[in-house]
Amino acid sequence: MADYIYVDDSGDSGLKETSSRYLFAVAVVVRDEKIKNELSDAIYSFRKNLGWNDGDELKFNKTNRKKYIKQFIKGVSCFDFEIYAAVLDKERLNLAEKRELSSIKPFIFLTSFLLSKLKMSEPDVYIDGAYGPKYVKQSRTYLRRQLKEQKIMNCSFRFVDSRKNDLIQLADIAAGSIARLYTDTSRTSDDYVKMFGDKIKKVYVWR
Repeated sequence: MADYIYVDDSGDSGLKETSSRYLFAVAVVVRDEKIKNELSDAIYSFRKNLGWNDGDELKFNKTNRKKYIKQFIKGVSCFDFEIYAAVLDKERLNLAEKRELSSIKPFIFLTSFLLSKLKMSEPDVYIDGAYGPKYVKQSRTYLRRQLKEQKIMNCSFRFVDSRKNDLIQLADIAAGSIARLYTDTSRTSDDYVKMFGDKIKKVYVWR
């Protein structure tokens, strides 16, 4: 049985004082091709039923949450998938670590950390970010090297445009929901996490 992993982030990758304190990498894991296809079809149909075009995507920070996001989470909750997350608190980085992250995007660094925790043998990994061949080559090389050194997994990495991948959009909604726990001080900060329920299996905090 194949494992499929879809990774997106929340927060910005910057390391400046004006950047967000936290960065999140979130993986949606589907362990069956049939379920993967059915889930993708359901997300596509959800957008179509709203009258959206193919290029319109679900994004936690841009889509009307009360009107659409809660409805969306309810709609996908009947499918069998798992959610895992990794959190990077940039205030805990030392100077050497900041230098290391100047050569690779922090999102890719955090994705490597998250994948190392999942310890799956040969998953198909889809990562948000079709930012050009140089970015893709550098990121893929970094991920393969890091995971090979840890003898964790043999992955195939595909960097995709989130507008064209429904399950990356699900990962975006999950990432935004988890990030809200750290960035929203209101009493409703856990509303969306509660809706995902036990589909959220583990949140790993870097260091």
